[in-house]
Amino acid sequence: MAAILVSAFKISPLVNILQREEHYFTLLQVLLAYNTAMYHRQSLKQQNSFYKEKVEPELYSVLKNCVHALFLKVAWGRKPDIEFCVSLLLLLNTKEVFKYLNTAISRTQDNCRRLESVVKIGLMYNKINGLFENAPKLQMLLIKCKWSKRFKSFKISHKDLLNLDFTSFRHNLITSKHATLDLVKEFCYDFNVDLQECLMSYLEFLITSWDPHIVVSKDAKGKEEGTVTNSEETLLKKCNDIVDILKMDDIDSLKILLSKLWTSINFYYYEMYSYINQLRQQLDKCFDFKIKTMLSFLKTYHRVR
Repeated sequence: MAAILVSAFKISPLVNILQREEHYFTLLQVLLAYNTAMYHRQSLKQQNSFYKEKVEPELYSVLKNCVHALFLKVAWGRKPDIEFCVSLLLLLNTKEVFKYLNTAISRTQDNCRRLESVVKIGLMYNKINGLFENAPKLQMLLIKCKWSKRFKSFKISHKDLLNLDFTSFRHNLITSKHATLDLVKEFCYDFNVDLQECLMSYLEFLITSWDPHIVVSKDAKGKEEGTVTNSEETLLKKCNDIVDILKMDDIDSLKILLSKLWTSINFYYYEMYSYINQLRQQLDKCFDFKIKTMLSFLKTYHRVR
């Protein structure tokens, strides 16, 4: 077998047939056997790559094409084999691997599942070789893939989400009806950002965006009155959970935010005014709650549209 393999001329017809019929795995085995024979024959020593200068250029080119074809078939399959794909990349030199990974990433921007597979392969390749050059980029792509799957209910494409900056990413999260305190915490942990800042933004959004659903009806005398059908209690529970965390770490910033919110919300929605002032009174015992009586008075009346 070795006697046959040491001659590129003798295996070229076999290579051509296997390549033409897309028997990539068999072709790879043939090329690996050929390279092993060449290694023993010439006593070459190089770790994790083929001797590009020693192996016939035509066969080396075929090997690269074979690796690329197999890589795509396995990495983009329904059940990608990450370890096998990494072993394929180890047959090439590092410069070629980085170039190929970048190409594969750019080609999978619109497919979260495929992109995630390519990124995981890149991270494992780096780990095996002790490389850190592109690790932060790959890690961030992996995190964005995770959150892209979380954002399936949003009307934003996977590709657009990948290109969002952090501020836009956070805005899409906290303004979603699916947002929860635990989800915001996980987001901050994954992106290594300040939890306090995110919670401040989340609290501000919850309070300023509350919009009571008012159903207008008429009484026996034909007078119109509005009834709020979506109670603020669920919203206020979310707000209280956030406030409990903020009070422990940065009570001064919370006070500033509440003062700002006082001038930002619509007075027609007096439930939020009442809530803000209750919080301000809790945080500052000297706070003069002059408006409390008026808000309590409004609470007993129906809104009129």
